[in-house]
Amino acid sequence: MKTTLIWLLLLAACPAFADHIASSLGIFAGNLEYDQTDVPAITVTNVEGKYGLHFSPNMSVELRIGFAKEENEVNDLGNDFQIELDYYTSVYIKDALPLTNWFELYALLGYTRAKLLGTVTSADGTFSDKTRDTDSDLSYGLGATFRFSDSIISNLEWKRLIDGDLFEISGFALGLAYKF
Repeated sequence: MKTTLIWLLLLAACPAFADHIASSLGIFAGNLEYDQTDVPAITVTNVEGKYGLHFSPNMSVELRIGFAKEENEVNDLGNDFQIELDYYTSVYIKDALPLTNWFELYALLGYTRAKLLGTVTSADGTFSDKTRDTDSDLSYGLGATFRFSDSIISNLEWKRLIDGDLFEISGFALGLAYKF
C-alpha cells in the first residue's frame, strides 16, 4: 500500500517536471554486510540493476533490483553460519548536490524489501537449521557521482538496505550508468 501511494504521488507530479525528465539505466557491484545479533558479520558480493527517472538535474526516483550471486559463511564457536540474499528490490528518491560539472554528492531515501536464506550447522554436523525470511524497511544511503560525459556516469555509494530489530544489511557499491 505504501509503495502504491508513493507511485501515485510521483506520477501526479510528473507534468510539473515534463521539461526536465530524463532516464538512466545502470549496474552496481559491491559488498553487502549482513550483521545479526550474536552472529559474526557475514559479507556477500552483490549485483544490482537500476532504472532512474530524473525530474530535474538534481532530483530523481530510482528503482533497483539486486541479489547476491554467492552465499558466504562464517564460523563461530564451531558452528557454521551461512547467509544467501535471494533478491532485494528498492525504490529511492535521490537528491543530488552538484559541486562541479563532473562531480556531485547525493543522498538516497526509500524503501527496500529483501528475501534471505540463513543456515546454521553445528560443528559436528548433527544439527542443521534453515530459515527463509522476507523483510522490508526504510532504506537510505549516501554517494558520489563522477560524470565522464553528459551520458556516462559512475557512482560510489554506501547504503543501508534493512535496519531491522534482529539484523542489518548495508554496504558499499561501485556503479556505472547511461543517462538518456
